[in-house]
Amino acid sequence: MHLVRIDMDKKPSSTNLVQKLSLSDFKAETVVFEVRFPACYALWDKSGSLWTRMLDQWPSLKNVDASPAKTTFSLDDKFALAVELEKAFGIGYLSRTNSKDFLETIQSFIDGVTKELRIQNYTRIGFRQAFFREFSTKQEASRALINSGIIHVPKSPQFGIEGEAIFPEYALRWEGKSTGTTVRLRAEERKIELEPALGVTEIETVRVTKYRLALDIDYYASATIAVGQIRVKDWIEQALHLVTRDANSFLEAGR
Repeated sequence: MHLVRIDMDKKPSSTNLVQKLSLSDFKAETVVFEVRFPACYALWDKSGSLWTRMLDQWPSLKNVDASPAKTTFSLDDKFALAVELEKAFGIGYLSRTNSKDFLETIQSFIDGVTKELRIQNYTRIGFRQAFFREFSTKQEASRALINSGIIHVPKSPQFGIEGEAIFPEYALRWEGKSTGTTVRLRAEERKIELEPALGVTEIETVRVTKYRLALDIDYYASATIAVGQIRVKDWIEQALHLVTRDANSFLEAGR
């Protein structure tokens, strides 16, 4: 699948040279690890004891969201940890931490959830990593993907529109007997707006627009597996290896 938009304010780029992409051009943004399991209604009774256990280990945990079906905590502004009726997951923000700390944290977290809720099997295990590369304009971000050669964009005009294609997207999925992966590459616009609380005049509203190329890799095991057959840290290390090894092959597809 690939999608593009047309920017009517810009003429088509005059360059058709292939400009290769490499994983080294991107910055790692987040890592996510998730386990899914059969609906665990014991969470309704054990949520308090579960998070008390976590607070004993990490006193700096802060509650972000709490409801019967989901509880989410943040840890030192580096990690988000959440438990739902059918899954538990952790997110590491790599601008503030690293993969080693994430591995240690997520291993302890998943072990604690599994033990407290007496989970016997995982129905799905997933690892997801996001990367990005920033550009000054939406046209530069878009050309980075279009000129990589990974996708083919027909010449303008298209559908009666004369202009340069913007915000292209490209995605592929592979599935084996028990594992699969989805890879997405897209040019995107991110708008950030921070407004001060009502009545606060010392701080002005902050509005920032970023243009970037985003690479998102989701690797997963879809076969049911007994809890005792997997060590979270080892599985993530293998997934990290696969992502690092094969991401460049994906990005080099247009060469």
